[in-house]
Amino acid sequence: MDWKDSENVDELRVFAEQIGAEFHPLAGAAKLRRAIGVKLGEVEAPMQKTDAFDIDAVKPTTDQLTFGTMAARLRRTPRVVVKIPSTEADHSPVQAGLNTVTFIIERDKEKIVPIQVAKNIAEACETRYRWDAGKGKNVAREVPCYPIQILREATAEDLRKEREDALKSAGIGATA
Repeated sequence: MDWKDSENVDELRVFAEQIGAEFHPLAGAAKLRRAIGVKLGEVEAPMQKTDAFDIDAVKPTTDQLTFGTMAARLRRTPRVVVKIPSTEADHSPVQAGLNTVTFIIERDKEKIVPIQVAKNIAEACETRYRWDAGKGKNVAREVPCYPIQILREATAEDLRKEREDALKSAGIGATA
């Protein structure tokens, strides 16, 4: 194989693995050629800045979905309006993640989230212990972490208002 001029990432990756070269799993052709050259002991010109990461060579598999892909999928899922009231002990925002996307829900304010995020928050539990004198030991019980209220299914008006509020808070202003 003429690895010095090859642009075929798959062939370079196979060859690099065969000779035991070390390389990053997302390496593009330039990085793979460099790794092969290092392994074979041949001197190669220093890499150019444009070779540092060959984004065109990255082909995510179904289990390597990108953040943007997951966020786009979540935008197409049914959404609900939720509200998480403050408690005496906790006034801090609630963070909930779903498939690499994190949602921060301020307490005492309505927030639109995908229905699965609302379900995850509603099902989040913590273990609390209570002394049972009859058994002579602490007894564990699961209690909900957050007093979430699912108010309604999000309407087009809810989504429009949330978008306008987000643009306004970013200093962009409402757009048509």
